[in-house]
Amino acid sequence: MDDKICRTFFALRNSIYNNLDATGGYQLIMNQPVLNGYFTNNNCNINLEKINAGCLYLLDAFFKDSSVFSSVAKNNINIVEYIIMWLSYMLN
Repeated sequence: MDDKICRTFFALRNSIYNNLDATGGYQLIMNQPVLNGYFTNNNCNINLEKINAGCLYLLDAFFKDSSVFSSVAKNNINIVEYIIMWLSYMLN
């Protein structure tokens, strides 16, 4: 995995982490404003919205415009696979 790709996933991992609440339920905790621009109506209270924001963040980081695409995504064909693995992990 490329260094830029690794840093992007690391920033996301530091922004969203999972925790069990008092009832043993799974919850996602946001601790950094990295994803603030990716919420609907700038409000993110539901776990699925947090996962959606994270996925949009990754897609934007790697496929935002042609300069990013040519420097990162074009050189590493596994980016979509990495995003799907992250998404699968978060949904489980």
